[in-house]
Amino acid sequence: MRKMFLHVKGGGKFIAALLLGVFINCISGKAQNVTVSEKTGSMICSQTSYEGGSTETGFGAGGFATWKHFQLPLTMTVSDLTDLSPNGQLAVHANNLYNAGVDKGIQLFGGTIRDGYMTLALPKGYRFTGYKIIVQNNVSTFGHGSKALNIQHTHNFYFGETTSAFDFKAGFYCDLQKNVSNTEYTVERTSMTPGDMGNILYFKIANHPSTHIRGHYVGVTLKYVELTFTPEAPFKISVAPQKEDQTGASVVQCAFATGKVDLGRISQNTYTGVTRQSYVYREVKDLLAQALFYEKASVDLNLPLDNRRAGSAMGNRSIKSVKSGQNYYFEIQPGQTYFAETPIGTVDQQQNEVPLHYRITAAKVNYAPNTGMPVRPYTLKVYDKTGKNATEINVTEAGSFNLTGLNNDAVKLEVVGGAGLVNLELTLEALDPYINHMELMCNHGDVRISREFVSSDFSVGGGVFYFYIPRDWLNTACNFHLRKSEK
Repeated sequence: MRKMFLHVKGGGKFIAALLLGVFINCISGKAQNVTVSEKTGSMICSQTSYEGGSTETGFGAGGFATWKHFQLPLTMTVSDLTDLSPNGQLAVHANNLYNAGVDKGIQLFGGTIRDGYMTLALPKGYRFTGYKIIVQNNVSTFGHGSKALNIQHTHNFYFGETTSAFDFKAGFYCDLQKNVSNTEYTVERTSMTPGDMGNILYFKIANHPSTHIRGHYVGVTLKYVELTFTPEAPFKISVAPQKEDQTGASVVQCAFATGKVDLGRISQNTYTGVTRQSYVYREVKDLLAQALFYEKASVDLNLPLDNRRAGSAMGNRSIKSVKSGQNYYFEIQPGQTYFAETPIGTVDQQQNEVPLHYRITAAKVNYAPNTGMPVRPYTLKVYDKTGKNATEINVTEAGSFNLTGLNNDAVKLEVVGGAGLVNLELTLEALDPYINHMELMCNHGDVRISREFVSSDFSVGGGVFYFYIPRDWLNTACNFHLRKSEK
């Protein structure tokens, strides 16, 4: 469990009736798996228009541009172009996915001018640890109706993992031959080091290993896609002002990119004479969240614990923003306690609430002498992970202090003797919402029974866990609890 200094930010409920909810701190392993199929996610099409008069043909054929998992923040996106957004995902979406039917897989398509490109992406804080993809070169027609597209098998097709520049990775792509066949080909890889996969995987379907043969569509069936991942993927965010501001504040928000895709408004759009429920690719953005820097005085401690939030009280408006050298700092005052904190949620472009779960694993606290008038030396107090013990720094020149070994939702600071200048760099990881193993205990007097729940694919709640007890225990007191996590 994260250390929380002021208020509870999240957690799960245990219902005695044994309906499974979301358990954040149950027993779970590091090797977590998820499958990509028409059963585990939904597909959405994009209204995409190309410059120069080229037509995006997948929209009219009934294709889709994005697949999103029902529960995990996992997305699969496809494109005719290699352009990437600032978060490393495909920028110009094309409707190159098609639902082939129940248990028949998802078809992946490529155009006549360029190859077909695909990304599988998780937000920051996660990383992939492996994948297994089984493909078939058995697609002759992509889509349905009068605008369905015919695929000519005059050249060998190739599918596999690529670099972010969409060049095939040696050893991780396969030659699917050129004839229509239900032969299965497997592409798989396991991460050998923490940094060799990241949170985005790149793939393509092509009709040549290195150069596209123009004038020919390409297509394959993704018969089976299994991914393994972990939330143990640290990333850094800045908690610092972006400009000078002498207006005092009690709470300051610091934006950072989450790596989650925000598709924007989904509505009826018409393109090539076809009207479909879709998003507009130009409106797709990287979902932003706000880290907080705030006074303890801005939290109303009279509220119930779950309702205590930064900004629930007026506070003392003691935070200003100043520039010292080439950097911006928060100017903070003696007699106050300050926190840098991770967000528990954000809102997308349509103002829908999006929950977020992070923990701070390390923090770099940067400080500088206060050169304002009058100049007064000060002592900076940086508290440890308990929030009780402080390291005191007599600030006479710019420097930094590193906190490591954290498992917190906030970092606590104070200054003594004069106004101080600080900003922070936080190292975050995603909190793990995945349950692949849970042990439930039932106590009846001195007798104890345990039962296990094991999941073979990603799932958070919605199921029923049956716990069988002796008949003579009915209508008597039974105490249920989860065995403490060992991770």
